Amino acid sequence: MTFHMQEQKLLCHYCPAVKKVPVKCPKCESPYIRFFGAGTEKVEEEFRNKFPDARVARLDSDVLTNKKISSKILDDFSKKKTDVLIGTQMIAKGFDFHNITLVGVISADTMLNMPDMFASERTFQILCQVTGRTGRGELEGECVIQTYNPDNYAITCAAASDFTSFYANESEIRRSLFYPPFSRMVKISFAHGEETLLLETAAKMAEEIAIRVSALGAGGRIKISGPAPSLIPKIQNIYRYNLFIYAGSEEEIRDSLFDILKKYSFTNKKQCVKIAVDVSPNNTY
Repeated sequence: MTFHMQEQKLLCHYCPAVKKVPVKCPKCESPYIRFFGAGTEKVEEEFRNKFPDARVARLDSDVLTNKKISSKILDDFSKKKTDVLIGTQMIAKGFDFHNITLVGVISADTMLNMPDMFASERTFQILCQVTGRTGRGELEGECVIQTYNPDNYAITCAAASDFTSFYANESEIRRSLFYPPFSRMVKISFAHGEETLLLETAAKMAEEIAIRVSALGAGGRIKISGPAPSLIPKIQNIYRYNLFIYAGSEEEIRDSLFDILKKYSFTNKKQCVKIAVDVSPNNTY
């Protein structure tokens, strides 16, 4: 759960769960509790302590729920009534502010370390977008990126606006792993309240797909990965697992999966394991 300073509550970002902030540690019962992290509220607090005279505003998903307040924040910043605007990656997209001279990125590795085949691409993309916020007017701009991986190609290429080198590095990795665009990918998601039943269903489907692939003689052109837990493996008492199929062409996937998926759509009704198929998904978690 995430601590929200303004509400003084712990909120789950995946379900409606809300808890009070503990006054002592539930394990050792120590009353000395410190809040760590790099959320927008924490960054705003630290910035105000460091620069008490600066006019600071914060724009994140919590603030955006109030259209009147968020519009005023953006209007004040564009009219230079605000010195510093702190926000999530959403402020890197779609806003055209002139004469911004400095942009700072906190913990650029957060997205890079996601268990997602698109992590490097998304990191490069957002860093290029945020660096493009500076120097749009008459004044030159600068971008400072905080990272634990300063030599990672996604970060170095973004800092240099080197699209060609990023494409070359990313393509080589994806080619070696048989990832798109060098294959077609299908994500099969399983969800159920009983983890054992879910795993039995997912494992059985994976086995049947492997047998079908072997029978078609497409073993070298089709790869099966999983089933494995999702990034958030359990939400509201529902377990979540994923199975990934990589094939050389869409036809090979269709030939291997169609009959099996059709079969499970009928035999799975009693078990009620929810199965969802996503062709060319935009994430692998």
